[in-house]
Amino acid sequence: MRTILFLTNFSKASRKALFGFLKFSTENISESINLILLNTYTRPQTGQGLMLSITDIIEENAIADLKQEKKLIEKEFGKDKINIQIEARQGKPYLVIERLCESINIDLLLIGISSSNVLKELIMGNVPGQIIANTTIPTLLIPENLDFVKPQKIAVAANLNSIGESLAFKRMVDVLSIFKSDLVFLHLKSELDKNDSYLEILSKFVKSEFSHYSIDVNNIYQGITDYLNENDSNLIAILDEKEDAVYKLYNQNVTKKLTSLAKYPFIVVHDNREATE
Repeated sequence: MRTILFLTNFSKASRKALFGFLKFSTENISESINLILLNTYTRPQTGQGLMLSITDIIEENAIADLKQEKKLIEKEFGKDKINIQIEARQGKPYLVIERLCESINIDLLLIGISSSNVLKELIMGNVPGQIIANTTIPTLLIPENLDFVKPQKIAVAANLNSIGESLAFKRMVDVLSIFKSDLVFLHLKSELDKNDSYLEILSKFVKSEFSHYSIDVNNIYQGITDYLNENDSNLIAILDEKEDAVYKLYNQNVTKKLTSLAKYPFIVVHDNREATE
């Protein structure tokens, strides 16, 4: 049974992302899922005595809203395949999420993005960007203008010759397996690549059929653009390995250009790192 953590602010975008994913899950995944509805809140800046009173009220309202969300979900999808738990926690979202992970094994974090441009949200350094920068949980981001459906094809961007025995890559393959989609690996090829040794590595990790496509690291934006324009991938997966020099180049020089492509849902799978205060 998979455990999905959904960060909600009770907005229209938030609910649309959740309902789209749950519709996909109930129609395409045979196993039941544990769904954790999480809402975070901050402590108001007031006097100590008043602060405690207001904080209690905020928490009570958050719990009431979460209970209402739970009722709406159960009304729409029933209770047979979805077990719902609600959590109202004080603190920054990414820190609350990491603390939850200390006691719960979470397979996927789901976030609805209020902008239609996922990468723009990440660049601006707001809540989704902070979460991506700090959390270790595989994260699926869905823009508000998108009706999430089962992806027929997933484009996976990574420097494949660097994955080796990467636990992050194993985790990515496991997470993507829930979609039961065709995988296309977009290899970010550097000048140091002398051969296609990554194909042997991929065969160890990926048990289903897959295809691959090389993109020149010096022209990643154009390569990904050309691929997406010519093919029907409707979900993009990025392997976020902070120590990878090619990824750093990709992140620093190409991300702003890629904002024009962010009409797709993104899934980011991270290496193992700790959140910081």
